[in-house]
Amino acid sequence: MVRPNAAGNAKIPEPTIDPITSAMSAFRESL
Repeated sequence: MVRPNAAGNAKIPEPTIDPITSAMSAFRESL
């Protein structure tokens, strides 16, 4: 399992990231 925040932060170096975007990124990585 990959943490949504970790995956989101790795791709988008922004201080504020939407939880949905992070979840989607992690979901794609899982696939």
